[in-house]
Amino acid sequence: MAERINKFSFISVLLGIIIVSLVYAVAPSSAAPPVLRVKKEVLPNPLPAPLPVRLQAVPTSTATPRGFPSVVIVSPKNNEIFEQGQPITVSSRSFDPQGIARVDLLANGKVVATQLNPQPEPNQALLVSQFWLPNILGNQIIQVVVYNTAGAAGKSDFAFVQVVTLTPTVMPEPTLTSTPMPTSAPVQPFVTVTSVSALRVRNGPSTQYEQVGYLLQGQSAVVTGRADVGLGTWWQIRFPGAPNGLGWVSGSPTYATAYNTENVPVVTPPPLPTPTPIPTASIDFRVDRTEVRRGECVTFFWNVFGVRAVYFQGEGVAGENQYRRECPSNDRTYSLRVERMDGTVDTRYIGIDVRGDGTGFNTTTIRRDAKIDFDNGARSSDRDNEFRWTFRGDRPVFEKVDDDDDDIRLVALDRDDVDEFDRLSQDTCRWYLERENKRRITIEPDLIVCFSTDKDRTGKLRFTGGNPEELVMQWHVW
Repeated sequence: MAERINKFSFISVLLGIIIVSLVYAVAPSSAAPPVLRVKKEVLPNPLPAPLPVRLQAVPTSTATPRGFPSVVIVSPKNNEIFEQGQPITVSSRSFDPQGIARVDLLANGKVVATQLNPQPEPNQALLVSQFWLPNILGNQIIQVVVYNTAGAAGKSDFAFVQVVTLTPTVMPEPTLTSTPMPTSAPVQPFVTVTSVSALRVRNGPSTQYEQVGYLLQGQSAVVTGRADVGLGTWWQIRFPGAPNGLGWVSGSPTYATAYNTENVPVVTPPPLPTPTPIPTASIDFRVDRTEVRRGECVTFFWNVFGVRAVYFQGEGVAGENQYRRECPSNDRTYSLRVERMDGTVDTRYIGIDVRGDGTGFNTTTIRRDAKIDFDNGARSSDRDNEFRWTFRGDRPVFEKVDDDDDDIRLVALDRDDVDEFDRLSQDTCRWYLERENKRRITIEPDLIVCFSTDKDRTGKLRFTGGNPEELVMQWHVW
């Protein structure tokens, strides 16, 4: 009996353990998840608060990219309706600095008309009228594609028109009364361009009026009026590119031939436009000093307005309130060339005298994040790279590549202690390096720095210019 009781007790205890284990296995844990702790890295020698840095851009010769011509469809308008068998006139206005050489009219994705420009002109605003006779009913998609003299293409937005069935004419019932004979329809006057070059269309009958577009060789336009001005006749024509839909072309036989113009009315010309006065050019070109020691920099200032173009040392630049920092290594003359609105050119010159003391230094441009080996001529090498320059946040910094190497040292000099790069000696740099060593320094214009290399050589450098991708510096190693 006692043996049975012991077995029953053992089985009960075992079942209890199993039940408790199952409850803990399926029950959600109420314990809080472990906390992820991130250890912040503490950099040695915390950097000073960032000072404003104005790195001067290094002049580079970049070619001006060529763009694409622009073109818009003047007529027809979107959702305009045409009857079947009615030709559709598509007028487009295009522009390109290099000149328009060809105009293609596309209907439903296919070229249906092409107009060549025999004499493209720079900065040409070209108005072309092309004709298309649709052969299907329904919605039609029109687009104009133009090409400049370099072959670049520009496309207009799509214009959507609708072609509907021709409305039948209801014939009246015949009567016994006699019907008068129909009179012939009047012949419409028009003018056709016969010159090899494009014919300019203007706002009035004189070359003193503003030009609003072109008619190409072989193009025609409806004549609505005439004016006898000076030594010749001018024709008023329908021209969608003009503000009021009417333009003027010369009636000289050298340029165009007019037809059916016997009854064209004489039109009073619009008033001549008030000539725009040419603004007076203002040119101010100067420099902060004209005599420097080798390694020192100068700053040129110029403020030019009311002109067509400005060039500093042959490079096209902005004109108003500009400056450029230069660090000549020898005597040099700098120029500012100005093209006035009337086409004349005015060139100003400033000479800089550079005095050297025989110390000598090198000027080098370093790409961002590039490693520098001053013992290797300030070029990256397979090993022994000592420094590099990069950005820490928004601050440009110059730093050591290997902070564990005690032979490499870096220190920035106080501007109050040293202000002339040429006169900074090796002994002075050694004195500063023995008392201070920085992991990195913030780059500032004209900041002077002393350093030592892993080959036990001492050097000096100065930051003279650059941009966010390149740093220009002068350096010397003893």
